[in-house]
Amino acid sequence: MSNIHRLSDLPPQRDSRSQSGRSFNNNDPGPSLRFVDLFFPGITWKHSIIWISLVQFIVYIATCIVGSYALSPFVTTLIKFQASVPSLVKEGQVWRLLVSLFLHASIWHIVFNIIFQIRLSLSCEVKYGRILNFTIYFISGLLGNLFSVAIRSSCVVAVGASTSGFGLIGAQLAELILFWHTLQNKEQVVINILLFGILMILITWGNPSSAIDHWGHIGGFVSGTCLGIICNFKSDLKPKWYKAAFGVSIALISSTLIGPIIRIWAFELAPCVVFPEKLMNP
Repeated sequence: MSNIHRLSDLPPQRDSRSQSGRSFNNNDPGPSLRFVDLFFPGITWKHSIIWISLVQFIVYIATCIVGSYALSPFVTTLIKFQASVPSLVKEGQVWRLLVSLFLHASIWHIVFNIIFQIRLSLSCEVKYGRILNFTIYFISGLLGNLFSVAIRSSCVVAVGASTSGFGLIGAQLAELILFWHTLQNKEQVVINILLFGILMILITWGNPSSAIDHWGHIGGFVSGTCLGIICNFKSDLKPKWYKAAFGVSIALISSTLIGPIIRIWAFELAPCVVFPEKLMNP
């Protein structure tokens, strides 16, 4: 999603007749625009998502070295690297819900996820700061994976950071809804959201038979939306209905955590037998 700027944020235009008597130089190139800024506006090595993505890519290379075919790690390799498996999570290996965010099933899987999360995280970090952005990313990913394990309740191996990515989408959508009344360029924002949303739906939901963890995406999106609402509690521009939205968000976050925990540890899960076609890409 593009960064949103108000008209007041733009620098004032210079008059052609300045106080010094010099005319405006039309040949002045102005500040140079980096090619990377066309896709990732304002990106620098200081952004935390860059280092997260770098670690994810290093882990992907490691899984390919240990065991893979055509740049796609074997399912058994991913399990060794702590992929999310319902039966193992039920046994107490809950760290798999978090570690699986750093694992990916193919080169295209990790490339898309990295581009996806960097693009979304940049504006979130500008808005919320490094710590809150970091928190939204990992909590929404963790709760999305937990929700997925509780719903599918089968021997499916799941890897990928898309649950965190959908959490970032939810956080931005929450901010948009909360501060819609303050936006200057509403039409442009709506077009950007529609285009990005349609693209994501076509990619992740276009093939119902594909190994995509839709439940994880839903869990991550709901968690990210709630966290986006909660993190804006100090804003002076909150709408009148913010208190109600805050309460609903707290309730949903609690349900997303407590509900799956009860489902996973209070009921029996199907025994897990690993098949390559059972791999899922959250």
